[in-house]
Amino acid sequence: TMDVVLEATHICASPDADDDAATLHPLATHILDAWDTLHALIAAVAEHISELDATLSRNPRLVEHLQRWEGAWARGQRYLMTPCSREMLIEDLLLLEMGVENSPEFRGWVTTNDVSCCLAIPRLLVVRAAFGRVAWSVVDEFAPAARKLRAFQEMQVVLKRCGYTPILDSFSGVVLSPEAADCVRWADEVGLQVVENDKEAFNTYRQTLLACFNSAWDDVPPRA
Repeated sequence: TMDVVLEATHICASPDADDDAATLHPLATHILDAWDTLHALIAAVAEHISELDATLSRNPRLVEHLQRWEGAWARGQRYLMTPCSREMLIEDLLLLEMGVENSPEFRGWVTTNDVSCCLAIPRLLVVRAAFGRVAWSVVDEFAPAARKLRAFQEMQVVLKRCGYTPILDSFSGVVLSPEAADCVRWADEVGLQVVENDKEAFNTYRQTLLACFNSAWDDVPPRA
């Protein structure tokens, strides 16, 4: 537990020390707030602990804060303390920034957590995996077998030649060439594999990604 708290404290103590710290600051803030709130609640009831009902379901406030801390700790353990997953989160946040800068439609989906994100975000994130294994990606994290899909290999050929253009154009309603349309279809096929292989874990990651990008955890003002 404390290693996650200490790492989050370090990030929050020096958010401008480097780009990575600034990128991870919203997650670190969320972790510390969940920890501090739970700690304060336990301290408040410590003097009356003998009067506390041992059945957790009869202590809804305590249950709420325990669940919030459990979720925050799990995110911290995976996305702050595991180097490859931490790198993935940082790189994917930069990728979202690129998508937002290049597509007003995508910006609207991401900043409002629109339902369109359920398709658009996997489509964009799997593309990074197509450029090799230099940086850990959602394919490596959630569905490494997806690299063996024909769709992945076909997508890889086109993207190495065209870059992110077909995917970004697909968000903006641009009429796509047949090759670009195929590339988007392949990206969606790979993205579906990533989501379905571990749906709960991927959805948690997507929520973490959007919350970090928008600085929109429970107590953090939304991104302007």
